[in-house]
Amino acid sequence: MAMFGKLYVPDALLVQKYALDLLAKYFQREGGGYVYSGAAFDTYPVRPAAVIGSRGDTGNTITDSDLVALSLLGIRVTGYEALVIRQHQAREIGNLLRSIPADARIDDEGSDALLVRGGPAWTLWELLYQIKDRTKEARFGAVAAGKLLARKRPGLIPIEDRLIASVFRRQAPDRDQNWWDDVRSAALAAQPAANGTTLWRYLADIRHEASVDHLQILRVLDIIGWMHARRSPAGDV
Repeated sequence: MAMFGKLYVPDALLVQKYALDLLAKYFQREGGGYVYSGAAFDTYPVRPAAVIGSRGDTGNTITDSDLVALSLLGIRVTGYEALVIRQHQAREIGNLLRSIPADARIDDEGSDALLVRGGPAWTLWELLYQIKDRTKEARFGAVAAGKLLARKRPGLIPIEDRLIASVFRRQAPDRDQNWWDDVRSAALAAQPAANGTTLWRYLADIRHEASVDHLQILRVLDIIGWMHARRSPAGDV
């Protein structure tokens, strides 16, 4: 394991050929569609070439398409949760999103103010996390809230689920309160990774090599980490 800032990264992910293979497998098509539905998460409902840039005037609104996109990453949104997000708490959610620039990136100077506890992103994450369907015990939860925020602010919010937590030697997502800060420290880390570049430059380079320039660098980190977890034997991540 290598350490960048406060984030542990498996050595295997720093081998360019291996990381590129993971990206290629994730975006592999079979029978006209993606093998992994998550390959469309960042662009749904249109093709990548059509969405590089922005999502128009929906950046401060959680849309039906955003909720469908969550299902592409394995998150089931119940009808009650959808109503809370799209109607009952839509104004509060919109106000918080407006406080977070749509083009904010985790490696920007000043992004710490957006991510800090009590800041707009953290407040919105907590709001989403606490949504509870009256027909079940579980809340919307840490993973679903994080993935939905990553859909709306993909350059700022890193995704964390059970597999990502295992790969990067983290606590479970609902207990990992330093995830955003530690990923930000890795994004800003100056120590060299593969080929003598920084970790963030390395991830940008493999993104370009894999022809997935529509992705944010955070998403590249997420994808190769998730794919590595699926490929590696238990305990060898």
